[in-house]
Amino acid sequence: MTSRFVGWRFTVTAFIAIGTANLWGAELRTSRWNGLCELAEKNEVALTVATGKTIRGRCISASEGSLSLTSHGRLLTINRSDVKRIWLLRKTRRLLPVLGEQFGFMLLGGILSLGSPGSVGVVLIPVALAYGAVGTPICVVHDLAQKVFHDKVDEITVI
Repeated sequence: MTSRFVGWRFTVTAFIAIGTANLWGAELRTSRWNGLCELAEKNEVALTVATGKTIRGRCISASEGSLSLTSHGRLLTINRSDVKRIWLLRKTRRLLPVLGEQFGFMLLGGILSLGSPGSVGVVLIPVALAYGAVGTPICVVHDLAQKVFHDKVDEITVI
């Protein structure tokens, strides 16, 4: 009975934590026009221009009168007067690809060390398999929660 109660409490706590995660959502950021590309770093920006069209791309440079960004492999230059709204599209890092890479290195290291005189490979292969088996569901749940709640869209106010 105790283990069922603890499991129920953990499940409720997890759902509360995931449910409130979207409260950490978008932020309002301010930036100077010339510092817009530095603020964006490697993230995408979305611009709404005077015609109502939204353009997404990576910021290359911002001069006093224009903004240069790459969108679908093309270099676009947009006048500052044409930009109505700016959003920063931030994506969080996913853990499942990292787990797969680490699992692969551990398993490969174990297999390659089977031919050595020590017993490292005999120990490392089961450890790698357990690491992958335990870590995969945790990473899947984390990545789904990150995708649903933590990919952020921040509006940028240019000062």
